[in-house]
Amino acid sequence: MLRLEHFLGKGATRLCFYHPETPDKCVKVAMRHKNIPQLQQELEAVKACRSALNTYLPTYHDELVETSLGPGIVCEIIKDDNGQVSPSLNGFVRTNRLNKRMVAQIAIFAKNILENRIPLYDFNPENFVIQQKNGRYILRFTDLKTYNRYKPWTYLGLERLIPAISMHIVQRRLRRLMAWAESHAEK
Repeated sequence: MLRLEHFLGKGATRLCFYHPETPDKCVKVAMRHKNIPQLQQELEAVKACRSALNTYLPTYHDELVETSLGPGIVCEIIKDDNGQVSPSLNGFVRTNRLNKRMVAQIAIFAKNILENRIPLYDFNPENFVIQQKNGRYILRFTDLKTYNRYKPWTYLGLERLIPAISMHIVQRRLRRLMAWAESHAEK
């Protein structure tokens, strides 16, 4: 069992801690018991879309691990060349503008999602990271939420049954992400 002590960050439903034994990895755990299924769901999503999105994803372990705070996902911490944890896309734009290459990376990411019909739903700028590597900025995606199984009332669950509804939702959310990126881009 991994004893989690050193806090790294927090999302809407999960906490993230530094891995106690491996400094280049982190462990994501659910804040509430009802969110534990999301952990396994994320691992399934990673396996399903790894080939289409591999360049955007951190490295994940294939199985959940037991921790002092319940089950957890182990994955790579995305760091810049200087060893610092890379900022979220949202954090990056607080002090910088996105250049054309960064906006193009977001567009290519969106195109890959749509062409491969990957049902990911949470394209919040906090779920992306801008990694500085070898003098370049690289877009990475860190939160693979898929079908919303823990809120059965959402679209009455139809997005799980009818792919066209699923892809309509994904397309609408990707358009929103692109509009956000363009509004934060260099003029």
